[in-house]
Amino acid sequence: MKKENNPCLQCVLLASIVVIILLGARVATFAQTDTGKPYGTRDPRTCADTKQPTRGAMTTALATKYVICSQEHVEGGNLYLAEDLTLQLGGAVPYNALNFPYAHDIDPKAPVYPIRASYKSYQCSAISEIMQNKGYNCNIYPRPQATGVCLKTTFGDWSCMITSADLDVLKGEHNMPPPGKAKTDAADKDKPTAAAKNGNQTGGNQAAANKDGNENGLPTPDFSEMEKFFDISKSEYSTADRRLNFIGKMTKKINGNDFVINYYDEDGVKVIPENLVVWGGSIFDELGIPARFYASLPPESKWKFVKKVVITRHIY
Repeated sequence: MKKENNPCLQCVLLASIVVIILLGARVATFAQTDTGKPYGTRDPRTCADTKQPTRGAMTTALATKYVICSQEHVEGGNLYLAEDLTLQLGGAVPYNALNFPYAHDIDPKAPVYPIRASYKSYQCSAISEIMQNKGYNCNIYPRPQATGVCLKTTFGDWSCMITSADLDVLKGEHNMPPPGKAKTDAADKDKPTAAAKNGNQTGGNQAAANKDGNENGLPTPDFSEMEKFFDISKSEYSTADRRLNFIGKMTKKINGNDFVINYYDEDGVKVIPENLVVWGGSIFDELGIPARFYASLPPESKWKFVKKVVITRHIY
């Protein structure tokens, strides 16, 4: 009986390797169409078939394709893309179990191919009107000396991944355009948004009466405690990167990060136990000057249970 082609089984292999390699790559899964739309860029590339070559040696072209698929994905609300990838494929070497003690799906009879690669790793957040990041929503990290490996699993799938911890965040470029958007969307940053043209909404209840919140069933946040110190002008739920974004003007001196957000179900029980910190602003901000804030949303699987969202002051 012919085995079913199931590329997602590679995820088991990858999850094991990530335990021992800090910056292990992701194996591609099937992406939905328009995955890149909330980020203003293309969809991540995927590999429908990872069984080639069934005979003979791995090729540079296939290894390049499989590495790209493993690197491009959405995770934690961010879209990761690989650009300008060049790859060098090493010669086949015997499998050594000591190098992969947790990779239980590796076919020990199949050869292992070391790889060297050079590429740009893009980390893009979702476009947000409040964060004003259209055309400036990506970080780019050069990886000129990446290394990795191509392995074959017992299911007959090949997995080619970057396993080196060569990513240097200090050399990254921040607030950059997505791939292929160098001049197009960036020019829109200085244009007034629709919300700015129509005037800001004021007050905690009006602030979150936004399109994203209504579509996803998330309730209007209660800013009442924070409004003792800030004039909250407008807010939005950015569900692509799982954030509540809002703008506030400080009216009394306080550290904006002294606030946390909690999500409650219909019985008043926290949907998640953690107090999620509100980020943005500073104790050194001037009174009356707008500042941008954001706070994380709970996992998407929990959204349907959220009936109340409250921002409160938290004394550490």
